[in-house]
Amino acid sequence: VRQAVLHGGRRQPDAPAAAGSGPRSWGQVWHSAGRFAPHGKGGADRYRRQGLALGLNHEVSPGWRVGPVLSAQWSELKRAGHQADASVRSLYGGVSADGDWNGMRVTAALLRAWHRVESRRRVEAGPLLSGLQRAGYLARSWQVALEVAPHLRSLAQWGVRLRETRAAPWTMGPYARHEWTRLDVPGHVESGGPAAQGVFPSRTDLHVSTLGWRLRREWGGSAESSSWLDVAAGWRRVWGDGRVHGELHFPQGHAGLSFRSEGRPLLRHALALDVEAGLALRRDARLSLRYTGMRGSGQREHAAWAGFRWAF
Repeated sequence: VRQAVLHGGRRQPDAPAAAGSGPRSWGQVWHSAGRFAPHGKGGADRYRRQGLALGLNHEVSPGWRVGPVLSAQWSELKRAGHQADASVRSLYGGVSADGDWNGMRVTAALLRAWHRVESRRRVEAGPLLSGLQRAGYLARSWQVALEVAPHLRSLAQWGVRLRETRAAPWTMGPYARHEWTRLDVPGHVESGGPAAQGVFPSRTDLHVSTLGWRLRREWGGSAESSSWLDVAAGWRRVWGDGRVHGELHFPQGHAGLSFRSEGRPLLRHALALDVEAGLALRRDARLSLRYTGMRGSGQREHAAWAGFRWAF
């Protein structure tokens, strides 16, 4: 569950930047589905997410826009074999900014989030300890993201001589991104009988850096009838050991007995791929399909997105 919460905030689609000098409102809805690779004795985890984001931004100086963001997301997580499942209802609030700085495109966001978690796991250990264990708690998190990238350019603009000018429509450029997440989980106790477990309060800090290359191709000459293809590939690094764990105890009997439960580890070194295809239905409305994936340490993670973005 903690890994899903940590992943959920980072994988939310980026909000569209609104053009113009005055205040602009924007909105975005999305649906995604994916899976985490099996780990240890546990099966693969599958998840689904739906979300809605609303925001308002205003040009505070030439080339810079800043404004508040409010987002809600519902997530469902299921383990193979119906061993466990969980639902997470998240509310995000914060501020986002984007602009130009020394020929670079800079985007940043600061979010505070509240996650209502309802988890269930099935225990099969004899007639006395078998049953369905349930838990509900409110977790909180801080999330900060910063990306710096030069404006996308054609190969000719990067100084590469082309034999055929028809290859020029592709624009490209490097990017660097860093994300920090702090997740606070309160102490809580399951309900469901003698096999119920208690969880001590915990705090998880996660730092993730990505260095990669982005390509873009656009078709259509007007904002009302254009389409695009974005491809981004990069090397993703999770700082630290990448382990996600919790300190547990048995509240019924076994006084003073506690133990550590290791969750699915995060991919510390991975190749990240992001592919998005979109269509502008009109000047301020866009429909997109997106694939995101990571591969590293013999593990794979995949997700598919469908989103609709608008500005008004």
